[in-house]
Formats: sequence, C-alpha cells, structure tokens
Amino acid sequence: MLHEASPDDFVGALRAYGGTPEEVLRDAQLMALLEPALRADFAIRERYEYRPGPPLSIPITAIAASDDAYVPPDAVDAWREHTSAGFDRHIIAGGHFAIINSENTLRELVMHACAADS
Repeated sequence: MLHEASPDDFVGALRAYGGTPEEVLRDAQLMALLEPALRADFAIRERYEYRPGPPLSIPITAIAASDDAYVPPDAVDAWREHTSAGFDRHIIAGGHFAIINSENTLRELVMHACAADS
C-alpha cells in the first residue's frame, strides 16, 4: 500500500502520478510538512470499502481525463448506478491531474451542473 511506502518510494509514486511540482518533491522541509496529509489521502483511498446502499436522488456529473493511466474514462460510468436522477459524463484532455490545467472547462461544467439542478 502506497500510504505505507518508504519515503523514497512514496515520492517516486507522487512523481509518477504527475500532480506534484518537482520543486515540491525535491524540497525536504516542504515534503516533511505535506507528506502526512498526502499519506492520509492515500490511506483513505486504499482502505475504503464500498457498502451498497440506495441510489442518491440527485444528479451526478462525472469528469474523467482522456489520458488518465490510473482511472480510465470508462471507469467513471459506474457512478451512474449511484443515482436515480440524471447522470452526465465529461471527458477532458490530459492525464490524472488534468483538472489542474482545465480550470475554465471545470468551472463551466460545474456551473452547468448546478444550473441544471436548480
């Protein structure tokens, strides 16, 4: 599990994901501050166990990245099962952290989803 990896392996994995600037990964003091929170995020994801329940009665908008090596675009289609209301899937260009570089697109999608729900 990544949240239990050695510091070097953990930084290597962060580098592979591509969402953390290299300047941050090379700064030992900054990483000492950030690493516990980042490890906690991975621990939540790695330890999460799905428990079936009734679908939500609100629409779900799923956003995926076209070139995400970790979560392929089709994987977000599973969210469709978790709503009895509408489901929309949008694919944006880029890798796992595509939303970082797609601020305008993301804002438009969220505004559209909120407007459709009101």
